[in-house]
Amino acid sequence: MIMKKLLTQLLLSIALLSFFAVPVSADVGPKASLTIEIVNAPMNHYYVGLLTKEEFGPYQWISAVNINVADEETKTASEAFVNYQDKDGYKTLSHVQECSENNTFSWTYYPPSEFKIAIYNVADGSLKVSDAFKKQAFDARFIVEYGPELKVEEVDQTSSNIGKFLLRALITTAVEVLLGLLFGYREKKQIIVIVVTNLITQILLNLFMAIADVSMGGYAWLILFPIGEGIVWLIELIVYLIAIKKKPKWLIPIYTTLANGLTFVAGVIWGLIY
Repeated sequence: MIMKKLLTQLLLSIALLSFFAVPVSADVGPKASLTIEIVNAPMNHYYVGLLTKEEFGPYQWISAVNINVADEETKTASEAFVNYQDKDGYKTLSHVQECSENNTFSWTYYPPSEFKIAIYNVADGSLKVSDAFKKQAFDARFIVEYGPELKVEEVDQTSSNIGKFLLRALITTAVEVLLGLLFGYREKKQIIVIVVTNLITQILLNLFMAIADVSMGGYAWLILFPIGEGIVWLIELIVYLIAIKKKPKWLIPIYTTLANGLTFVAGVIWGLIY
């Protein structure tokens, strides 16, 4: 009976909130990312960059004007990316990394969805560029085999992403339940309401962002993630106002806001770790 009423309330809330949304940060939500691992990499220093057809997010195309580096090696590498003329009109973004230490290129905030991968080898001054690829996953991982030509493959991370989602959902739910206990929400029904609401909103948020990522690419995180977070916050507020009884109603907005603030901090920590 509790589950049936709660699901009904959630569906009504979602239907209502589909007409409007407020961009409020909440929950340990997903963050789009791109990781590129290089195998058979050059033994010496090398640099990795992404080429795109448009400037993306906070990054502009690299140019002679914005090369401002102290050491000669990095300057020479940057100039190689600047001077490269791509037959398809792709240009290098200014997010170029020296990757010889761990053979990994990481882009953890607002990565482009369609790109070419370029590797500059310091030893012989060569710049190798791959074909164009479009990342399929929200949290994408590519393997690049270095050689006369760059062989690129996107890795299926379904199992890893499911595990990360379960961990995010567990952290969010645990934070909100513990805070609820401090607010006096200790009855079995109240705890069930908090747990079920968090699990459902986490599933909805992740599905929402996965669909948005496929249809919109990297713009999804910047534009739609704050909206999705705001919808989660509002759904929780409405459900708690309806379902949590025997407590002053004025406490619920305070609880919901503080709970989502704490889970937002947890989300920041999650982003730094992962």
